[in-house]
Amino acid sequence: MNPLEKLAGFVHRLRFEDVDKAADTQVTLCLADSLGCLVYGSRAEHVRKALAAYRPMQVQDGSRIFFENWKAPAPLASFLNGSMIGANAYDDLHHGATVHCGCIVIPAALAALDGCGRTVSGKEFLTTLVAGYETMIRVALAVMPEVRHRGYHPASVVAPFAAAAAASRIYGLTEEETLNAIGIAGDFGSGLMSAQLSSNIHGMQAPYASMHGVNGALMARQGLLGIREIFDDTYGSFLTTLSGKYDPAPIEAIGGGEFLCKGTGIKFYPTAGSVSSAVDGVRDLMEQNGIRPDEVEKITVRVNKSVFLHCGFDYEPGPVSGAQMHIGYCIAALLVSGQLGARQFEPAFIKNPRVAAAMKKVEVIHDPSMDDLGPGMGYCARITLVAAGKILACEIVNPRGSAGNPLSEAGVREKFMAQCQGILPEDKAARLFSAVMGIADLADVRDLETMIS
Repeated sequence: MNPLEKLAGFVHRLRFEDVDKAADTQVTLCLADSLGCLVYGSRAEHVRKALAAYRPMQVQDGSRIFFENWKAPAPLASFLNGSMIGANAYDDLHHGATVHCGCIVIPAALAALDGCGRTVSGKEFLTTLVAGYETMIRVALAVMPEVRHRGYHPASVVAPFAAAAAASRIYGLTEEETLNAIGIAGDFGSGLMSAQLSSNIHGMQAPYASMHGVNGALMARQGLLGIREIFDDTYGSFLTTLSGKYDPAPIEAIGGGEFLCKGTGIKFYPTAGSVSSAVDGVRDLMEQNGIRPDEVEKITVRVNKSVFLHCGFDYEPGPVSGAQMHIGYCIAALLVSGQLGARQFEPAFIKNPRVAAAMKKVEVIHDPSMDDLGPGMGYCARITLVAAGKILACEIVNPRGSAGNPLSEAGVREKFMAQCQGILPEDKAARLFSAVMGIADLADVRDLETMIS
């Protein structure tokens, strides 16, 4: 049995009773968080422009676009709804695999729901999400960190596999059709890290790639064949082509009883996950030692190669995504305003000369000794802060919101309600959150879908 055959078997056969409680709970929280991100992201300027660009492709009998009065073919609906979730870099993150599953798996499953022609229970929907999350995390682990070193956006290149897994289950494909769906989808993944520099499409990359997952499921349902050897050690396979250093073991271990999705984090800051440890470290050092922002003379942040390439690049003020991805900017924003939230990524704030001045105090360094620290250390940041005649230092391995330092259900709810503020009435938002947390009791998950819109 090759890796794709094992993966497809897991995706097709997984049942709610097979999922361990911790995985069930975490993916439920991720669903709630992702829907909050969808509500908030539906108002993002670049999302509105994408909606306008694709509205001419609307169809009468399609999948719903949330907060819009038109429908689209399922693959396009997956992309547009996923772009809302990923619009503000606030969506969930698996720190080990460095991928955002919520903006891929959830919209793919929802898009397929409108065209599957059957009732899908809350338990079945949640199990589908677990299957999709496990697929995305394990495929990413097989190619990280080399795939990022080569300049690919990890979430984007693995998104089609996860979207295909989710859509295949909702459409009710056979195990062989599921294999073909994943084998078709994986041929179309793409996404370059340079998108974070001067464009505003970074948050759309992975959702765009997810379209190919839904396409793969639709094509397999009609009998098209996928690449059966896509994970094999052979010329032109996904692993050998996308990553010079790869390990199929995470894929081959799927279905062994361990659910990696329970390690998915829910972001505390609307930034790249790679930024969080550095921000936490500066924040902790200042709070614990009573340091005022004006007393800070110098901050040095040491990180591994992958984090440095992602978040230590030469920064020039521009689109929001560049600021969200940059350690220096985020620390400077924290120094200027005392917090790091959505307002610190508004265009006027990004161009604030005080932020530019504060950035001059921050240096980000690639420390080669941190490149091979081992599992769980990928987001490690070592911070040195010079202020008021003191030299202070700390190391942050598990930033706020990560699996090692998770948000509580109350914390997730607080974030959810804040994102819905001004868009959904407070009572409706509260009912939606409660419904998500009780999803296993829903006889028809479309009840949840209706509440979102």
